[in-house]
Formats: sequence, structure tokens, C-alpha cells
Amino acid sequence: MTSLLPRSPAATLLMILFAATPLRAENWIAATTANNIHCEVGDNPARASLVCHIKRRSGPLPAARPADCAFTWGHGYFITDTGPVRMLCMESWTHNWPGNGKFKPGTSSGFGDITCDATRNTLKCSNADGHGFFLSRRSQQIF
Repeated sequence: MTSLLPRSPAATLLMILFAATPLRAENWIAATTANNIHCEVGDNPARASLVCHIKRRSGPLPAARPADCAFTWGHGYFITDTGPVRMLCMESWTHNWPGNGKFKPGTSSGFGDITCDATRNTLKCSNADGHGFFLSRRSQQIF
């Protein structure tokens, strides 16, 4: 019979260390109650992040499409605990995320050092540095 246990003490130690290390972050998906803005939260213990997609939008974009973006522009926004917001050039994305819940209008939701305030149709999120975004069908802003 072949043993699955390592043969050396060093290999045994590595196996114990890797077994005790969490390998995935918890992901949570939520949407505004109007269902036009969906966000995926990756709540990694080292750094929270939030990716939000707005399905239907109009009005001017907060940033011009980069020359190297041949895909969808203006629908995806990425924020972490600190630093500026990035708009995403997205090859594809789904309009039908299952969603674990809804952002409750009139309340704040916190994800690490990211705070989001929602209404039925809008979402405003900011981080510890004061960077953030505001999303609604008629207006998308980065600050």
C-alpha cells in the first residue's frame, strides 16, 4: 500500500502550514433593489475589494475609453480598501448574477474599509482614502 504522507520532516511541516492557511476569500454578491447595479465583494482578510457592474447607463462617462480597450467600457467599476477607483474594460459579463442579497436603501454597508450607500436606483461607494464612485442610470462618477 502506498502512503500519502510526506517522507521528510520538512515536507510534513509544509503540508501542515498549507493545510492551516485559508485558500479562498469569501465572495458575496448583492444588487440595488432596482436590480440595475450588481456588485461582487471579495472580502479577503488582507484586502477588501468590490467590483460593481451597472447594466443600463447613459450620460457621459467619467473616463475616456483607453485605446487598448476593444470591449465594453463604462459598465464596470473596481475599488479596494485604499487607492483610486478603476474602470474596467470587460470582454463579457452577465446581467443575471444570482445575488445573495440586496443593498437596503437608506443604509450603509461596509466591506472592510469600503462603505456603500444605496437608494433603490443608485449606489455610492468610497474607501479609506476617500476615493470612490457614484452609479445611477443617468450618471456615473469617480471621485
